[in-house]
This record gives sequence, structure tokens and C-alpha cells, in this order.
Amino acid sequence: MAAKLSLGWNACTNYLNTAMQFVQGILVTRWLMSYLGQEQYGLWSIIWSFFMYSILLDFGLGAAAQKVTATEMHRRDIEAYNRTISSVVFINATMSLVIIAGTLAGCWLIRGLLHLPPDADPAYYRQCLLLCGIGSAIIFPFGVYTQILVGLHRLYIRNYVVLAGRIVETIGLGLIVSRGSGVLALLAFTMACNILRCLAITGYVRWAIPGFRLSLRPSGEALRGIAHFSASVYLMCWAKLIWERAAALFLSVGAGLGAVGTYQLGNKLPSMIEIVIAPSQEMFSPLAARLHGYGKTRWLGRILLQYMQLNAFLSNGIIVGLLLFIRPLMRLLLKVDLPEVTLIAQVSILFYWERLLLRSLPDKYLLMAGLHRQVSRAHLGGSVLYLLLGSLAVSLFPDHAGVSVQLALIASFLLVTGVLVLPCLLQSLQLSWWTLCRKVILKPLLVTAPMGALALAEYLLLMDRIHDVWLLLLAGVSGGLTYVASVWLWGLDQRQRLLCRRWLSRKLAHAHSR
Repeated sequence: MAAKLSLGWNACTNYLNTAMQFVQGILVTRWLMSYLGQEQYGLWSIIWSFFMYSILLDFGLGAAAQKVTATEMHRRDIEAYNRTISSVVFINATMSLVIIAGTLAGCWLIRGLLHLPPDADPAYYRQCLLLCGIGSAIIFPFGVYTQILVGLHRLYIRNYVVLAGRIVETIGLGLIVSRGSGVLALLAFTMACNILRCLAITGYVRWAIPGFRLSLRPSGEALRGIAHFSASVYLMCWAKLIWERAAALFLSVGAGLGAVGTYQLGNKLPSMIEIVIAPSQEMFSPLAARLHGYGKTRWLGRILLQYMQLNAFLSNGIIVGLLLFIRPLMRLLLKVDLPEVTLIAQVSILFYWERLLLRSLPDKYLLMAGLHRQVSRAHLGGSVLYLLLGSLAVSLFPDHAGVSVQLALIASFLLVTGVLVLPCLLQSLQLSWWTLCRKVILKPLLVTAPMGALALAEYLLLMDRIHDVWLLLLAGVSGGLTYVASVWLWGLDQRQRLLCRRWLSRKLAHAHSR
């Protein structure tokens, strides 16, 4: 009962945190565009893009710490657990020096990295980069504690801390921007909030695991025990970071900060798709690690297919609605109505649909089911292909660089998924292509068809004829009700509908008894 309560509360707080992240993203983007302009918003975006690369210095050790925590090493052998975590923290602390070195190198090369005009003074840009680099170096060693919380199945604690931090951060950023301060002040405040959040999570972890303590000396034996797994995760981090962040660098070097700002605006709402769906997936990794650790691989495979189908039902409705109504959404939420930005957004939506439907959960399964080497090779090959296609796209189509870069991303992602990842998954689970396509692609698409037809009719008849608020409200309510009915009638089988009825009956009975 306690385990079920923990999983349920993890999911609830995940979505609460997601809602706050969505609100924060919309508000901060609007404030930055209104008060600072597109170029300064581009500076804010590219600075954060640079320091997202610091995740590569983790070497996959954070995920390894999550896995050893999920398999309950801290209960079986606390001393071995302490040696493993201490080694991870020691290496992360050492990598903070690399972050500082990279920051200094970036300050020296700042004019070329940001495509600054010859008459621009680079001093302010160097200060922003240096501040963000020092803050990232301070935060980096504490990242392992967040992974430990995930392994403990206590995501709700992390979510409490992150949610409180986001509320404070949003209020503070609004006050700073309204007073006319620039990117430098915004970075300083954001870094301070992140440092306090890391300290709070660290304090909880040290309290939650009796006997947990750190040693200043790393253990070679402990590192060798997680080396293969962490190396595979590290390669996957490289690929994920390239897929997510290389576009900003391509555009900055090849087209300037204005192109970066345009691309980031177009990608802002589509990126929220993953934020909405990710909370339902985040609990799969520690669950997969625990089941695989107990040798229940076949059960894990069945759970994966159920998760993938649920993931498709959750994402398809959102994807169709965003594809059709992205323009009024951007006008309403971001006060942006530019054809280039809208086109970038629509292409980005297709990428996130592909990623959520076909890659996010299979990657997690392969990683935890002992096939981490195969999936890491697939990620590495896909990232190399994207670097080639993305750089070629910017050079060939500089006037539409944002759209061409995103199309290159879709092409490389789809090729690697179809040729390398899914065949490995199907072989491991002993499934056919038809079974996967029927359950994960065809059935969810057919269930989505009635809602899609209704949404298209509303868009063609009412777009620019009524206010965006009323159009989105009408489409959201009518489309949502239609989609829920379609999922209930055609998406769920008889057993799943029975389980839903029982769950709803228990909830109503519990509410009535209170």
C-alpha cells in the first residue's frame, strides 16, 4: 500500500511541477521578449545552451547512482553504497574544474561563438558567460543527490523542492526584469536559486539513508563495478545533448543571435509536449532497474508495451491539437505571430511526437535490461548523422536555417530509430513489427482520428473569425471530450475499462467516507 501511495504521489507531484514549469516558461519568455528584445533573449538562450553541455562531464555516473539506489544497495551493503556514491561525487567535483576551464576558453572566443558584429563590446557577454560558468561549477557535484532521490522512489520530495524554487525564481525574475535589469542580473538570481535547491535536496538525502556518508577518497573498485553502464549512459547523454542543443550553436555561428531567438521561440511551446508527457515516464527507469535486478525481464517487457501504448494515447491528442492550433496559441501566450516561427514550431512538434512515441521508453528499457551498449551505439551514430545534416542544412538554407535544422533532426532521428533501436527492442521482447505498430502506432492514431477531424473543422471554420481565447477554449473542450470518449470506446479493451471502473469506484467510495 505504501509503495502504491508513493508511486501515485510521485506522479501527482510530477504533474504539479510540470504545470509550474509550463507557467514559468511562458511568463519568462514573454518578459524577456517584452523588456529585453529578441537579441537579448537569444543571448539568454545561448548562454544556457552552452552550460547544458556540462552534463557530459557526469560520464553517466548520475544514472549509475540512480540504478544502484533503485536496486537497494544501500539496504544490502551500506559501506559499498557509500564507496560508490563517494566516488561519483569526487569525480563530479573534479569535473567542476573542467567547467571553469571551459568557461574561460568561451570568454576568450566569445566574439566568434556569438557571431558578434565588429563594433560590439564583448565585455558584458563575457561577464554573463563567466557568472553562469561559476554557478554551474558550484552546482555540478550536487547533481548525484537528485538521482538518488529518483532511485529511492521519492520523486515527490524532489518535486516539492523544485516547485518551491520555481515559484521563488519566477517571482524574482519578474521583479528583476520589471526594474530594467539585464541578462547578467537574471543569471545571478537564477544561479542562486539553483544552488539553494541543490543544498536542500542534499540535506534530505543524507537524512533519508541511515548510515550514508561521503569519503574524500574515490574507490577504484566501486567505479569499475558501474563503469560499463555509466559509459553507455555517457554516450547517450552526448547524443541527447547534441539533439537538443546543437541547433542553437549551428544557428549562432552560421546566422547570428537573431536566428537563435527565432528558433527558440518556435521551439518553446513544442518542447512543452515532452514536459507534459515526461512525468508519466519518469518512474519507469527505477522500476525497470528494480525488476531487471530481480530477473523479471519478461514482466518488464509487458510493462513496457503497456507504458508505450499509454504514452501514445497521452501524446497523440496533444500533438494533433498543437499542430492545428499552434499559431493562435503562440499569439495568445507569447504574443508572437511570425510565419517562420510558426513553421519551426510545427516541424518541432513532429520531432517531439516521434521522440515520445518511438524512443523515450524503448531507450529506458534497453538501458535497464542489459542492452545499454547497443542503445548507446545507436545514439552516438544518430548524433553524428545529425551534426552532418544540421551543419549542411544551415549552410544550404541560411534564410530558413531554423526549419532546415529541425528537418535534419527529424531525418537523423527517424533513421536511427527504425534501423537500430526498434529492431533491438523487438528482438529482446520477441515481438513482431506488426504487434508494435498495431499497439503503439495504428490503434492510437485511429482513436485520435475523430478528434482530429473535429479540430480541423473548427480551425478551418473559425480561425481568425473569433478571438483566439474562445477558439482555443472551444477546441480544447470539444476536442478533449471527443478524445476521452474515443479512448474509452476504442482505445481500451474490456479488462482495462473494468480496471478503470474499479479504480473510480474506490476513489468515489473513499471520498464519500470522508
